[in-house]
Amino acid sequence: MKIDRITTFIVDSGQWRNFVFVRIDTDSGIHGWGEAFAEARRERAIAAEVESFGQRLIGRDPFQIRALTAELQVDTAGRRRSMEFCSALSGLEIALWDIVGKSLGQPVFRLLGGGHREQVPVYANCHDGRVATPEGWADLCASMVRRGFGGVKIYPVARPIVSRRDEDEVVAIVGAVRQAVGPDVDVMVDAARMLVPATAIRLVDRLAEFRPFWFEEPVPADNLDALAEIRARSPIPILSGETLYTKTEFRDAFARRAVDFINPDVCNCGGILELTEIAAWAEPNLVWVTPHNWNSLAIGLAATLQASACVRDLLYVEHISAWEERSNELLRVPFEVVDGSIRIPTAPGLGVELDEVAMARYPMHEYNRLWPD
Repeated sequence: MKIDRITTFIVDSGQWRNFVFVRIDTDSGIHGWGEAFAEARRERAIAAEVESFGQRLIGRDPFQIRALTAELQVDTAGRRRSMEFCSALSGLEIALWDIVGKSLGQPVFRLLGGGHREQVPVYANCHDGRVATPEGWADLCASMVRRGFGGVKIYPVARPIVSRRDEDEVVAIVGAVRQAVGPDVDVMVDAARMLVPATAIRLVDRLAEFRPFWFEEPVPADNLDALAEIRARSPIPILSGETLYTKTEFRDAFARRAVDFINPDVCNCGGILELTEIAAWAEPNLVWVTPHNWNSLAIGLAATLQASACVRDLLYVEHISAWEERSNELLRVPFEVVDGSIRIPTAPGLGVELDEVAMARYPMHEYNRLWPD
């Protein structure tokens, strides 16, 4: 079996950005699907990198996943990583695993040594681009709990905090959500890399009474000194990692004891195998894993589930509820959340298949920014 064609599809997600899907065809008739992480206005660049790098794979054996991805990192990037490169690499890698699983008649997680679980707990990412008030956040999160989610993530830090009044607004939102969802639901607070250490430390002290499950990305993940400073003084566990790529960038986060939890994203960290290896490295460092999934609830979620099956110390997987309706249209058999969990597909490969007719109904849309005004 040889690879004979690489195709990309830029599909409107319906909000904020487009999905970048990757299809790899082989001369045997088997094809594989992947997805590359994308941001608004960068989708074309990422798709172009997929197609450019993919040309190096034409005529190659799709089973040689380690060799092919290592070659791309050395020969096309000189080990110098960017979001575009790592997203493209991840999309291709995921599609290769889909091919291998389909050709062997096995789901990907079984080819990686088998799973620790048959289903994974998912938390609801409640960002919908509309709510901003404590009452709005409370109502939205309560609706997700009624759907069965055991955890909800909120974004109370909508802008850099420069005053006590800004802090008071954040505290009011988190307090309202906690009151709305009750004591038993996990509330995740995402600061979206908008704080400085002094503000973050003061804020977590004020939020501790509401028992957030974690405080996510108070500062950019590449500033490990600041992140470690916050973690050392925070009564709330610190999570980071969605903007870190490959094992190399997680190495220093572990060494510095900068995080309690990590959230690598399968569509930009390097792919399925890379995520499982990052998670394996987290084990001896006593760091829990909760994969990020700011991707479709189609291929991105399927790849995340396959990798998550193999992660021993797994907490949650992210579920972007705002993209659920569109993702369900794109899948021939959509995922279903039951009692806050999703079953890991056991069909060959990723276990899902995209509907190209449905994809064609949603051509690329020009979004100006990731976060709406």
